[in-house]
Amino acid sequence: DLSAGEKLEYLVQYLKDCPGEKGIVYLLTCACVEFCAKALKGCGLLDGHDIWPLHGRMKQSARNAALQSFEGAKSGVLLCTDVAARGLDIPSVQWIIQLDPPQDPSFFIHRVGRTARMGNAGRALLFLNANEETYVTFLQKRKVPVTDRAELKRCDEDLSALVRKMNETDRDMLDKSVRAFVTYIRAYTEHQCQYIFRLTELDVGSLGDHFALLRLPKMKEFKRVPSALRDGFTGSTVDPSSVPYLDKNRERQRKEKQRREAEARAKVQAEASSSARAGQGQGERRLPAARRRKVDALQDDLELEEDYRLFSMLRRGKITEEEYDERTMESAKTIQKEMDKKRVKKKKRKRK
Repeated sequence: DLSAGEKLEYLVQYLKDCPGEKGIVYLLTCACVEFCAKALKGCGLLDGHDIWPLHGRMKQSARNAALQSFEGAKSGVLLCTDVAARGLDIPSVQWIIQLDPPQDPSFFIHRVGRTARMGNAGRALLFLNANEETYVTFLQKRKVPVTDRAELKRCDEDLSALVRKMNETDRDMLDKSVRAFVTYIRAYTEHQCQYIFRLTELDVGSLGDHFALLRLPKMKEFKRVPSALRDGFTGSTVDPSSVPYLDKNRERQRKEKQRREAEARAKVQAEASSSARAGQGQGERRLPAARRRKVDALQDDLELEEDYRLFSMLRRGKITEEEYDERTMESAKTIQKEMDKKRVKKKKRKRK
């Protein structure tokens, strides 16, 4: 059993110790696969290792290409979800690692079955967080042979610090980290063995370091997590909103969205102040601060609701990241127009 923040460091050292071998690493969500693929490729510790991501939200052509490349390679690592847990016969897989246990316990055996095929030898490792030890007992009761502990080494480098430096300069990497963290938390709450995988016992701070976050995102699920399990988070002094996309077009779209949001907020505040001054001149009772907060809160709620809807579409693979950026910018404009119309109608009613 490990802390969540140590898993990748043990995985990196294992890959270093097994050069020239072919293996599969299973993760909990599609976003976790995307994060790990970019983190392992970009950390600079696994030069010479081929790494392929594979998950259900990739286009079929991309999935086929990744699978064919892995099958034809003499060595390398396939990072995947349970989309590759059954129905695939990949030759010469020397080992599999379950970095995260499956949501459905029945997939445990299917995952292990990807190695040691057709009479060949193979190794299967399971990484558990410190609060998940009883999963071993659960497997043993189901007649699954499990060796209690394996002797593994941890890499000397601070992998979380290396990936966090990537997050501080590359917004695409930062987005992948945040999405992986959010989807991991939500998938954890939906685990079929909830009496073992309890969010109230998960070290959320260590998990945040595992994904190299700059800040812990606000999530309603955290209401159930004791503050002591969040306090260990390291974080960064870098403001997440200042991190740019390395792709110039995406960064231009992001800045345009920020500019329009700032203009919208300034317009709302200016109109609220103007309305307050007019009300004062007519001897009316005014609450400018309360009114302004109410208008801002309504607009923020509308934008957050629309952003969450678009993010859900992105997670399901119905839109691309570029479409997500474009639609969030368009939704901000639409919401601002609706708010303007409501203010105009309200003024007309007052005049009558």
